[in-house]
Amino acid sequence: MKPVLILDDILARHQREQPHALAIRAIESGARRNLTYQGLAQRTAQAAARLWHAWGVRAGDRVAYLGLNQADQIVLLFALARLGAILVPLNYRLAPPEWSAVLADCTPRCLLHDAAWSGAGAALARQHGLAAHALATLAGPGVLPVAPRRADPAAPALLVYTSGTTGQPRGALHTQANLIANMAAALAVQEITPSDLIATVLPLFHVGGLCIQTLPALCAGAAVLLHERFDAGALLASLAQDRPTLTLQVPATMKALIEHPGWAGADLSCLRAV
Repeated sequence: MKPVLILDDILARHQREQPHALAIRAIESGARRNLTYQGLAQRTAQAAARLWHAWGVRAGDRVAYLGLNQADQIVLLFALARLGAILVPLNYRLAPPEWSAVLADCTPRCLLHDAAWSGAGAALARQHGLAAHALATLAGPGVLPVAPRRADPAAPALLVYTSGTTGQPRGALHTQANLIANMAAALAVQEITPSDLIATVLPLFHVGGLCIQTLPALCAGAAVLLHERFDAGALLASLAQDRPTLTLQVPATMKALIEHPGWAGADLSCLRAV
């Protein structure tokens, strides 16, 4: 197997070797939406074309995203990485002045939002003189030419801001090589294989939700079961229906699960590790 050098290598390999394998099962508004590796690669190409040709995103540009966990948020990351641009996921739990401070610091080219945060996203974009785009318009059939590839291992791909608990939030910049090295470490420690189904319930605006299991799962050719946000009842129901093999939890979510009325009768036998 050729070494993975950039995020595009992940999509190219899986599109070639297992195009019809499940990449992401997104539970969005209560419905399940499946995306194969071929579908993920195609949507990434469509998204990159729109970002470059229609929205003017160039290498080095920052693009902010405000919203819940969505399959197209992952598409956005891969598409921006292909262009050599940078995803800035905003913490939807922050107050508008805190979002504003982040945007003033990172000066994004534009802002994308999901349906749940459309009003807040549009208002924030107007405040900073930015174009606002619905995430739903990111990818889809069209006549746009193929976007140029500006990907490079040393190119920044992800800009994640700290919570600012003890001061102003600070941006932590991750290069493609950084993300790839983290994936390799996570794969080795967790022994993730293509047969795994990874339940992601933590927010993708944190590296905990995005980088510890979600991106490593896609690197391995496994499938991601993506919840919009953590809900104890919904996760317990998903364990019974979808049967994931791995999930990442933090003390607060574990406490919520254990205290939920459905915990006593929950069948956890599908999980090989938590």
